[in-house]
Amino acid sequence: MSVRFESIPVLDVNINNIQVLWPSLMKAVESATFIAIDTELSGIGTRKTLMAKSVEDRYKGTAENAKTRSVVSLGLSCFKLTHVDVKPRTQTGNMSDDSFLEASPSSSCHTWNFLVQTYNIMALCQEEYVVEPSSLKFLVEHGFDFNKQYSCGVGYYRGNDKPDPTSSSMCLRSFFTVLVKSRKPVVFHNALTDLVYLYQNFYASLPPTMSSFIADLTEIFEGGVYDTKYITDYVHRMPASYLEYVFRKSQRDNTQRQSTERSSVTINILPYPPSETVNHCRCGLPPDSLQDKDPDQDTFQAIKDHICQGFAVSYLCKS
Repeated sequence: MSVRFESIPVLDVNINNIQVLWPSLMKAVESATFIAIDTELSGIGTRKTLMAKSVEDRYKGTAENAKTRSVVSLGLSCFKLTHVDVKPRTQTGNMSDDSFLEASPSSSCHTWNFLVQTYNIMALCQEEYVVEPSSLKFLVEHGFDFNKQYSCGVGYYRGNDKPDPTSSSMCLRSFFTVLVKSRKPVVFHNALTDLVYLYQNFYASLPPTMSSFIADLTEIFEGGVYDTKYITDYVHRMPASYLEYVFRKSQRDNTQRQSTERSSVTINILPYPPSETVNHCRCGLPPDSLQDKDPDQDTFQAIKDHICQGFAVSYLCKS
């Protein structure tokens, strides 16, 4: 599949089909090279708490919020590196641009081929939890179906182990156990919030201090935790680090790299038959996005004009 993909199939997992999709989900996790994870939440608390200068205070504030809010859906993409194509360059390019894909510049270009499987698990907390209007508005505007969540979400309890509401081994806490045992590298964007909520909702009650939490994470995710927000802020130093900008800029850059015989990434997707379980997420590049102009300014401003305010509400934007 070309790097200029137009849509990604997402397998929607709920209480009605989890038994059917469970083997596929387990195989995808166990065979993955790394796993990207994202949570949708009923709320994240006050911005003041999330922006606390002290990391310890930020953790404690997020932990308190996680005890009263819930995960409404859990998304994951399992990336399996299938092979790497190596070809000699026939064009002269800026080989230093390949530094993030290769240990050192070379006369060859590498294409990293990944098989990607994406799942969205609808979750329904079985205890009372806080719902924030701003979070509801954000989720509805981005297509979240609360009727579907309440009718067929996979039930769970927060904190320490409690009887599974589904009376089945195929549940969210069991899935999290499989994820931990897989020892795969996990990737997040703005990782602290996701990690705190995953721990509180699917693992155990959160520890009182950040140091204890970090110590637990090193044992839970032995393959390592990678935060793309940190990478874009402090490694690549992009002009913005909210998720859609990072995705679009990276998607555009990757497409340009492939067309100019520089190292790039290609994804391959399984050909799922049409089904109510499969939801296709449109994510093709805008028609004019590959025009020869400065992506760091034009792309940034175009995206910022129509989504930055929404991402600011969700604590994914500095403006």
